[in-house]
Amino acid sequence: VQWSKDSPYNTEESSQVQEDQITQPTQQDQSNTFSLYVNNQEVISGEQVCLDVQTTHFKSIISMQYTLNWDPNLLQFTKLDNLNLADFNEGNFNLQRASKGQIISAWFDPNIQGITKADESTIYSLCFDVIGSSGSSSYIYFGSDPTVIEMSDPSGQIEFYSPRTTISIQ
Repeated sequence: VQWSKDSPYNTEESSQVQEDQITQPTQQDQSNTFSLYVNNQEVISGEQVCLDVQTTHFKSIISMQYTLNWDPNLLQFTKLDNLNLADFNEGNFNLQRASKGQIISAWFDPNIQGITKADESTIYSLCFDVIGSSGSSSYIYFGSDPTVIEMSDPSGQIEFYSPRTTISIQ
């Protein structure tokens, strides 16, 4: 899938631009759309927090790749945890850009059968030291820079939706 410049999944260099570009589809649009998301949360400055990456409509998924983004001035990545998908481990993540607020992930079902997970399943958790000051907030979003978002099931590439997430620091 190549996202157009007007796509809500298009990633710009500026995280603020990306955050503003993400739009909520109508209820009809997302009724059967594969989604990965992190719930909006309030966290406490100076503490460590682990945020679950959850899914909906994870049906017969064969592969997925994307770049996960956040504000590294507010959240400092410490580790991956709770990996909960067949043949999914730390080797599926490129952590070289984590200090810059990006983790690249690529995964595929080696059996090429497709894997199904229940809605609201956690497929992994991201742990951060909360280094931002009280009153600030960080975005978390799935983007296409530098790794283009691509998701597939047995029929080929599929539509993907990810709501914008805000982590509010208290």
